[in-house]
Amino acid sequence: MVVAFILMVGLVTVASAIAIAHNIRIYRRCLRSIRERRAKVYESAVLKRLERSLTTSSSQQRFER
Repeated sequence: MVVAFILMVGLVTVASAIAIAHNIRIYRRCLRSIRERRAKVYESAVLKRLERSLTTSSSQQRFER
């Protein structure tokens, strides 16, 4: 009876450890995708700002001529 109880506790412990490891893997994957999405948004914002500054500077140069 005691042996069966110890085996049951061990099985539950191993199953919990596997589930926790799986959840950590999923959590890391979600964090990675969030970071990548944030980097893309930042990159597009920088490109838009650069494009806007280039168009305004070229229009200013045309106006000066």
